[in-house]
Amino acid sequence: MLYSPKALQQIQNLIEGKQAYIIPGKVGEYDIKLSIQLGTPILCGEPDLTTGNIIYSTKSGAKRIFQLCDIPIPMSAYDIQDRNEFE
Repeated sequence: MLYSPKALQQIQNLIEGKQAYIIPGKVGEYDIKLSIQLGTPILCGEPDLTTGNIIYSTKSGAKRIFQLCDIPIPMSAYDIQDRNEFE
């Protein structure tokens, strides 16, 4: 994405005048560079602090943090390790 000026321009046109943000899976340097290039916030912790820390770097971990802070979250399943936990 960063190497395609046309793609960047198309995204900028789509988000212009709208509230937009980036939600990365596992944040990396390119996610941050894209956020800067687009002038769009990125919803993640500091990569140096969150990389490798399971509570901060996964969606399940984020849901646990929201629960600890009494922030409402939609009903969902998390911390699923294998297929048997779906049943």
